[in-house]
Amino acid sequence: MPTPTKRRLDGLEFSAGNTREVRLQKSFLEQGLIIRGNYTATVLTDATSVRAIPTPIVSVSIVADGGKVLHSYRPGDMVREQLIYEQAGFVDQIVVPGGVTAAGGPYTGQFALHLPFKTPFANEGDATNLPTWIYDELILRIEWGNHAQLFVGGTGSVAMNTLEVVQAGLQGDFSALGNPHEWGRRLLRKNTQFKEVASPAGADAAFVIEIPRTADIRSLMVVTEGATGEPVDTIINDITLEVDNTLRQFSAVSRQSLKTDNAKVFGVSMPAGVVVLEFAEDKDIIPPEILQARKFTNLNLIINKAAVAGTIRVVTNAIEVPALTA
Repeated sequence: MPTPTKRRLDGLEFSAGNTREVRLQKSFLEQGLIIRGNYTATVLTDATSVRAIPTPIVSVSIVADGGKVLHSYRPGDMVREQLIYEQAGFVDQIVVPGGVTAAGGPYTGQFALHLPFKTPFANEGDATNLPTWIYDELILRIEWGNHAQLFVGGTGSVAMNTLEVVQAGLQGDFSALGNPHEWGRRLLRKNTQFKEVASPAGADAAFVIEIPRTADIRSLMVVTEGATGEPVDTIINDITLEVDNTLRQFSAVSRQSLKTDNAKVFGVSMPAGVVVLEFAEDKDIIPPEILQARKFTNLNLIINKAAVAGTIRVVTNAIEVPALTA
């Protein structure tokens, strides 16, 4: 049986407001990454509040050969995914910088973000482990943030005290599977992307967001944030998922009903501002047992939204079948 292997990846640097990259080590069958940091924040002018999920990061991506983006996340959604699918503790992922907003400091905070290649909440989760050896290069790309990603309002600066990336995977004798490049290319690929749109202040009974159909979809996580960028439950009244402009896979399901059903499916209360349209409630993620988006001509999320300004973000968690998509 394969045994776990965890290796520290050196070379990633923090640079507030800039993007930095580091190449992943290759040769292992990877289950995911851990991106962990301890930082200090200095508040120059008073902030209004500390953010619900403060991390000095704007986005995290994994980029493969030819610029193909395998994963793209907002850091808060990485935390939400772990809370929902893995029932991981919030304090094990985020330590809030002191809960203070007054000018002064430095105030300390921590983050430990998990980027999974193995599919959580799945019977066949290992089927999407990442065979790093089939790629010429794999890049971890982080767009670093600053004060605005930690606090609402005010001004300030951030310094990183410690920064660590850990690759977590499996080590074992896979010789019985044959040529590793051949069986590695046959593995399923977990692909996570997000689409973010502005929510105008006016009410709209049919606010449409087009969903990508490049691969079959395991779930859609819908995150709503108010004008300050903080999660709110006041934007969505109900949700419809329409296939080919006719079939309604979800039809005018209220936000409250979705959150209640999500809690039953995942066994945990949903974070603020989040609902999930889950297509693998039985934990079977192998296409075609999930939403067969590749077969559709159109796939639209239709939101009956309130007159609340903010942002609606749809996180698409897809499962690619290499023989059909590569």
